[in-house]
Amino acid sequence: MRFKKTTVAATSSVLVAGAATGVAYVREPSAPNLEFDASGCPTRLYERKEPWPQDAGRWGPSSWQEFIEPGAGHAVYCQAAPGSSLEPPLRLTQGLAELEKTLEGLPRRNPKDSWVLPGFPLVNLVLHYPDGRPTVMTFEFNRDAVATHHTVRFSAAEVTRVFTRLWRAEHTAADPRTVPPVECSPTLPDPGDGFLGHPAPDVVARLPHIPSEALPMPLAVVRACRYTADARGRLTLRFHTGTRTELESLREPLKKRDRRPAGRCVWPSRLKAVKAVDSLHLTDVTGRTSDRYIARAACDGASAYWLSTGRAVPPAIDALLSRLPS
Repeated sequence: MRFKKTTVAATSSVLVAGAATGVAYVREPSAPNLEFDASGCPTRLYERKEPWPQDAGRWGPSSWQEFIEPGAGHAVYCQAAPGSSLEPPLRLTQGLAELEKTLEGLPRRNPKDSWVLPGFPLVNLVLHYPDGRPTVMTFEFNRDAVATHHTVRFSAAEVTRVFTRLWRAEHTAADPRTVPPVECSPTLPDPGDGFLGHPAPDVVARLPHIPSEALPMPLAVVRACRYTADARGRLTLRFHTGTRTELESLREPLKKRDRRPAGRCVWPSRLKAVKAVDSLHLTDVTGRTSDRYIARAACDGASAYWLSTGRAVPPAIDALLSRLPS
């Protein structure tokens, strides 16, 4: 643990122990000892151990430290996946000045009340400088806070929103036809084991106070895969199809997030009866893919329904899936 020596002038309105002049010793947390993989993400994402405050305070390092240094060469957005692995990182090499300006302008007090909503992933944002130094930030979305090892700021959601916009601008393909489709996996997990699909790849979408679309970018290609149960009950790939046409008709019914409670079709007793599943892989013009999973089973008058919500599949998507042999 290092200590930073701070001299308080006699004319300052902040005094130590009532003295006219004095020296205050403010504890400065040590930088975390992190290792980085080839992508630039920590091999184990940095997670703040100290309590998260509601403001930067008057005495701690957050009250006087600059949040970040300008001049980064690139930035990497790192997000934990379920389990111990990481989602594919997002690398930003353009628009760094705008990102740094956003970080430097973050408020020192939380402008909103805190809320406690579980389920946000662990996220790091890493600035890499030309001399090899990194600055690692970790996020606490329940408090809308972001922190380095010594400094806390707020409006964390704005940081992810700006980064996302800059990353999309940098990585949008000039020709969507060059974006490759997702390959179908040979097998899928058993739906009876609680397989409920995956959310869209955008942490901003999980912040309830920010309106967002499930598929915010135009699509480049869609792949559909059909799996049926083999003799041992494993869902095995049987057929697949894809399209690069009429993509907006596939995207439109999925853009609005369905925040209604899941229907009874996703109850475990229903999932155990599922013997066929279609996977739908919607790849946008940046190359990012949102995966959806459809149960091929009758329930509530529908012949197919989303595994994640138990609701009927829209007609445009059902028409694409009808190309797959039964």
